[in-house]
Amino acid sequence: MNGRLGPSSFEPADEERVGIGFDLSAWLTLSREYVLGFGLTHADLGNVTAGTGTDGIDADYDVTAAYLGARAFPWRGESAEMYLGLRVGLGWQDVDAIGIRTLEPNILPPEPFQCSGVSGPGFALGAAVGGSLRLGARSWLTGRVDANGYKMTSDVIDSCVAGIGSVTSVSAGIGLLYAFDLGREAKLDTSPRKPADADDSPSRPHRLR
Repeated sequence: MNGRLGPSSFEPADEERVGIGFDLSAWLTLSREYVLGFGLTHADLGNVTAGTGTDGIDADYDVTAAYLGARAFPWRGESAEMYLGLRVGLGWQDVDAIGIRTLEPNILPPEPFQCSGVSGPGFALGAAVGGSLRLGARSWLTGRVDANGYKMTSDVIDSCVAGIGSVTSVSAGIGLLYAFDLGREAKLDTSPRKPADADDSPSRPHRLR
């Protein structure tokens, strides 16, 4: 769940500031205390309706961001852990709108329209507090609270409608983490090898399996 803080770039008649989103990411453990990762996040920034007279719009805004992140674990146990996170990246603003507007010159009657557009990328920054609870040998239930900032345009996007402008949001979510062991499964086979012949040929080298 994502909640947008502050008003949009233009005066709304009505607006919704809450939406849903998702986050897909991969993390590499550097040590017990630190991990690095990258990911993709998408968040619904809500709906804005505005207009006067015969002109009006109803627009839905979203942001999609790609990021690099780091997490530090002040506490990490065998079955639970807590972390602090920071991430930086780039965000793209999406808008889908319908409405009615007067085209130039003003002697023409208002016409309905429907449009969409994408702008960006702009700078994106986020911070998080989260934790995980072990469900099994490799699976964890995760949860976190994020504060995010997105630098986005308030100009007209792709001849559609005005962008929502720079946004600060707070989000909370739950997810599932699955851990892959990339190195501990490798074992050195040190069992002796019998020579292929009865002569004194040297043993075959040990193999890593």
